[in-house]
Order: sequence, then structure tokens, then C-alpha cells
Amino acid sequence: MPIVDLPVYGGSYATKSKLFSSQRWVNMYYSPAQGAALSDGMAVGVEGVSQVATAGDFRYPSRGCLVMDGIPYRVQGGTLQRQNADDTLTNLGVIAGEERVSLATNGTQLMVVNELGNGYIYDKDTSLLTAISSTAFTGDNGKPLSVCYASGYFVCPTDEKKFIGSAIDDGLSWNALDFSRADGDPDKIVSDLSFRGQLYMLGETTTEGFQNVGGADFPWAKNGILINKGLSFRHAVVVTSDAFFWLGAGVGETPAIWFSTGQDAKKVSTDAEDFFIRGELTKEGIENTFAFSYSLDGSYFVGFTFPSKTIVFNITSQRWFERESLIDGLAYRWRANCLCQAYGSIYIGDFKDGRIGKLDDSLFTEYDGLLVSKWIGQPFYNSGKPIFIISVKVTCEAGVGNALSTDPKIRLAFSTDGRTEGYERERSLGKVGEYHRITKWNRCGRFDHIVMLILTMSDKAKRMILKIEADIR
Repeated sequence: MPIVDLPVYGGSYATKSKLFSSQRWVNMYYSPAQGAALSDGMAVGVEGVSQVATAGDFRYPSRGCLVMDGIPYRVQGGTLQRQNADDTLTNLGVIAGEERVSLATNGTQLMVVNELGNGYIYDKDTSLLTAISSTAFTGDNGKPLSVCYASGYFVCPTDEKKFIGSAIDDGLSWNALDFSRADGDPDKIVSDLSFRGQLYMLGETTTEGFQNVGGADFPWAKNGILINKGLSFRHAVVVTSDAFFWLGAGVGETPAIWFSTGQDAKKVSTDAEDFFIRGELTKEGIENTFAFSYSLDGSYFVGFTFPSKTIVFNITSQRWFERESLIDGLAYRWRANCLCQAYGSIYIGDFKDGRIGKLDDSLFTEYDGLLVSKWIGQPFYNSGKPIFIISVKVTCEAGVGNALSTDPKIRLAFSTDGRTEGYERERSLGKVGEYHRITKWNRCGRFDHIVMLILTMSDKAKRMILKIEADIR
């Protein structure tokens, strides 16, 4: 058998049967070729995280963040903070509760709703944080669950299957008569969102649309949209410029990940993600599952963080991958608890210790911790015959050594069952300037039935897999 190209193409696709597919992309994502290139695409290592705020109390996790007028605001523990352009933090006041918060802004006011149903308004013009005391907000129509801003109004769904609205552009002013119901289906409202001028109430099993019809009274009226998929957890929904994505299900269904451009729902998770999601549903903290989005270098990403894992969908390549953090030697879901883009960077708030960091593609650690990138390819099968792998050649970005890692390595291992890995053999990625370094393993061995290649990189150096070839007989 001649030397063959092994496809880099793909993403995380670990199915129920590990022999059928054990593909995993951990801290690497697929970037497809957009013209004539060395291969169909390449595997690119994710960005590291550097700490930017060096003063403050970092004992408490980030509970949510939002950018208002170009400035990031986040709830850290029990405090609302502003992140200034020099990365100093300014405490703005107290936000009660311990769980993730919902935030929205009209450009001048920032509104925060916590898990207790309390609402707060921070006004950037007066620099005051004020608790909303109006009974029209605090209880006349039920407990507020979340908040979004739509067509001049702050809008909050409540636990009485209603949604209430503020006075126009004033989150401190509420009227008990300014409410409506999402009663296209009898399910309870979980959260709300604003998308392309329309308002959506996401229930447990359905999503109902509303539009602003104007008038002096409460302006929201049904627009005829009723999507037969609801939202499973309050914060497991995110809006992008072109669509909104959420974790949810219809009546009698298990949750999956969906997207919509406003009219209907289309499934974006594969059966591998669905299988993983079902396994997470009974885990402690599943109610804190949340969604996020960001864009970088022409790629657009939507992620979902569960109790044990973060899965990310690359909208550009239509492929999934995983983000994972090593903390004290143990693998956790990605440590980012919230993300926001400001000052030309992407900032994160930490779930473990509350540090503020930013994504940095020139850094190959998360703070001072190891960042491990792993690529597990599709199973290789030789019609039931033994497989002899004479050699494996991996074309990587070579000569990536630097002051922190003068001779970075890539490691190759094999798996014959999709569960266990054989011993690793390492090769150099090239010292500084060794751009023609060849990464090759000879005499890789005989395998009886099925074999999968595993490539791992953890040194502090650039990680890009461009092409994989194997001499198989």
C-alpha cells in the first residue's frame, strides 16, 4: 500500500461506540482551506490566557459580564465591577446572590437580574448602582427571571408565565399594567432574548415571538412565530449577529443544541454531542450550564459549558471541538465563566478563582498552567487485515521554538480500542529557525484490527498540524 494522506478534516465526534469513532479535538479547532493548499485544512491550537487585572479580590468567580459603550462590566462574587482601559478594576456596588446573573444594556443603563429575582440599574452618567424597588418589578406580576433589551425597553420574563417591560429607556421605572403573556403553549417561560428587532420568550418546550407594534401602552404583540423547541437552562442561550443558539428540546425530547435565524429551529449538535449532553443532565450544577460566543481571526465560535466539559462549535467550519483547562493537575471544563470583547481583546472572567484574563494567541498557557492540545483521528481499518504502520509523517508549523520552549515537542501514540492509549513517542517541532524540520516516526508497529492516531502538544509553542501522511502496509 502506498503512502496515504490521513485526513486532518473533522472535529470532535466521540460516539457511543469508541471503535466507531473516538475523534476528539481538545484545545484545537479545524480551519478549512479556502483555496488551493497543502491539505483540506489544518488543526490550529486555541489561544492561551494571560492575566490582565493584577489588583482586586480574585477569590470569587465571575457571574456574568457585558460591554456597555465599549467598556466591560462584570459581576465578581457580590460586586459589580468596571474594567478600565488600563485593566484596573473599579467596584461599583453590591449585587446580591451567588449564581450567574443576566445582564442587558441600553447604552446608558446596565441592568442586572440575579437568581433571587432582584434587579439593579447602573447608570454610567451618574455612576450610581440602584436596586429596582418598584413593586411593579418586584412582585406584581411574578418573580423576574432574566432580562434583555429590545426596541427601547428592558424586558423581563417572570415565573408566572408573563413578561414585563420598563418605561422606555428607563430601567428604574415600571408599571404593573405593562405586561403580556407567552401563552401560545402552556409551558413556563425560562428566559428571553432580542434578535433582529423581535422579542422571543423561550419556554420549557416552545419559543414564542413578539414584535413592537408601538402605542402608548405595552407595545409587544405576538408576531405569529412559534418554534417547537424550548430552552433547557436559563443561561444556555446566546445571540450572534446572524442567529441565536440554544440548548433545548421539544415535548418529550432530550436536549440538543439548536440555532435559528428567527423563524424555526435547526439542529446543530451531532449525535455525539447529544450523547454527551444526556450524560451531563444528572450531574451537580447542570442548571448553571451557559452559552457564549466570540470571534477571532475570521472564525466565529459558539460554546456551551456544562459541569464537566466545554464544547465549542466553529460556525465557519461547521465542526465541534472541546476547550479544557488543567487546574492543579486535573482536567476541568474551560475555566472561562464569561467572555466579552472590548479594547481590541477578548476578556474572560474565571470560574475557579475570579481572575480576569484575556485570550492571547502568542501565549500557550492558561495563566501559569499547562495548556494541552490533543488531536485524535478517525479509526483506520484495513478490511479486517492486520495493519503495519511503517511510518507516520506529520507536517507541522516548524521552527516554533522560543525563549520559553527552545525545543518544543509533539507526541504520537496509538489506540486500538478508543479508550486506552499506547506509549507516547515524541519528536521535535524545531528549534528557533528550524523551518524545514521533518516530524516523522518510523517503525510504528503492527496492529491486529483497528488503530487510531493520537497527537499531543503541551509545550509553550505554536501548534498547527497541516498534513498527516502514513506508510501503511
